[in-house]
Amino acid sequence: MGKLKPNQFEYWPGTVITERPILFQTDMVRAILEGRKTQTRRTKGLERINDPEEKDCYSSLEHVTSVDDPTKNGVFLELKADSSRGLFVPYPYGAIGDLIWVRETFLAYPDKGFAYKASTDSEGEELRRAYVDKGELWCRWKPSIHMPKEAARIWLMVEEVRVERLQDISEEDAIAEGVEWVDTGSAISHGYRDYMSRDLDDLNYADPTDSFDSLWESINGEESWEKNPWVWVVKFRVLSTEGKPSVDVIRENWESVNSSLWTVDSREEVKDGLD
Repeated sequence: MGKLKPNQFEYWPGTVITERPILFQTDMVRAILEGRKTQTRRTKGLERINDPEEKDCYSSLEHVTSVDDPTKNGVFLELKADSSRGLFVPYPYGAIGDLIWVRETFLAYPDKGFAYKASTDSEGEELRRAYVDKGELWCRWKPSIHMPKEAARIWLMVEEVRVERLQDISEEDAIAEGVEWVDTGSAISHGYRDYMSRDLDDLNYADPTDSFDSLWESINGEESWEKNPWVWVVKFRVLSTEGKPSVDVIRENWESVNSSLWTVDSREEVKDGLD
């Protein structure tokens, strides 16, 4: 095994856990905090097979996994012209057992600590805007892309990774994506939220996949759903919403998500290697 990167640590000899950031918009951060979101779909790294001019060059897509070398976890796209050649695409958000820290909209207090848009109520937001109006520029929300790791409060662990077409999403998975059920008190408008509408009293959806369609387009642009791209489906569990989890929490959950790989003897070996 080569030298570890700054975002990696050895779980036990020969097994590495990697930490990677991921961006979530405010609605989806709230869905995670409320326990409604345990999946996310992304196209990062799949641009080649989603390119209309290149996608027909590939005949198959195969998952490749390696316990010994995490850099070899990903998918292999086989070329039609030569089945022995193709394109390897590593998992952009990690393999099973890897950690993801969430980047979200935030601000940093001048003295110490952070505030998060997803957890700021209307009264707090009104107060924040008043400070901004007085010239307190530190009160401005900072885009999630600028969040440093030390500000991350939400830490996830990858439970499953697969690749599928966007429109293959099931109703169950659409709900796991965190689409919100809106109870307006009206039999006409209540349902799964239409994310393309600013008014929750507008007609919403009976089918959660239609709601996810609107969520996808609200993030990726109109007609992005119709393109039906290949996407990563990343299923995760929440380890902490209050900062990086302890080694014990990481260990317990890593063994849980990788349980199919271990015998009783090898699990004991893992514990001996950490203690």
